[in-house]
Parts: sequence; C-alpha cells; structure tokens
Amino acid sequence: MPDIQPKVDPAIRLACAIIKKFEGLRLKAYPDAHGRWAIGFGDTVGVKEGDVITETEAIARLSERLAPLLKLVAPFSASVRGALLSFGYNAGIESLEHVLEGESRLEDYVTSQGKILAGLQERREFEAAIVAAAEDGNGLFYPSLALRRQS
Repeated sequence: MPDIQPKVDPAIRLACAIIKKFEGLRLKAYPDAHGRWAIGFGDTVGVKEGDVITETEAIARLSERLAPLLKLVAPFSASVRGALLSFGYNAGIESLEHVLEGESRLEDYVTSQGKILAGLQERREFEAAIVAAAEDGNGLFYPSLALRRQS
C-alpha cells in the first residue's frame, strides 16, 4: 500500500518539536514572559485576553509564523534549519537576520525586560548545540553561518 502521508520537511518537523518542547500548547490566551497575550505554541500575533483556539488552529498559526523564516534558512542542513526556525519563531525575524549575518549569537537572546530567563537560556543552548553539532562540532559556527549566507 502506498504511503499517503504528506512528506514534511525534516527541518519543519525539528522546529516544531523544539517549539512544542519549549512553548508547550495552550488553547486559551495567557500572558507571556513579556506580558503580551499569547496562545497556541506561544504565538502573540493578534492575540487578546479571552481568546480560545483549537489544536488545529494552533498548528495552522505555527505554520503561518514559520513560513516567512523558511527562505532565510534555506541554505543550511535540515538540522540547522530546524534550530534556526525555532529561534526565529521565538526571537523574531530581525533577530534571526542578525544571527545569520554574524552580528549576534543565539545565546545573546536570553532576556526579557532586562532579566535573564532560565527557560530562554536552556532553549538557546539547545538550539545552539544542534547548530554546533551540524556545523563543525566545536561551537564556533556563527562565522560559517554568515559566510554561507553571503555565497
């Protein structure tokens, strides 16, 4: 019998697993660490107090937020793309661009309102470890990210 399951990019599968691990799934709006209303897998776009969604809607929202990041991470391996998609989803497209250009490091994005958050530190370490393992194994991967983006 032929496989009728849709083929999902391994990078998206990895990104979703990381996002689900660190964001969790909440179907009712809640205030995030920045005091903004969030829902689903930590999505803050257009969320207001009292909002409720289904798991299917949460997955659709996650897919919508990942879509603009895909082009930025296209040159990299699936594991690096997955980690960078997770980072970009959490920190934003501008932060991802800064990391890709070598202007900052994943580990620079661990604060909220001037305070270091242990959860963000753990997430950044996790994402950075995936990239380091895939790139050169010694943790000095940011220059290679910037160089590969320019070529």
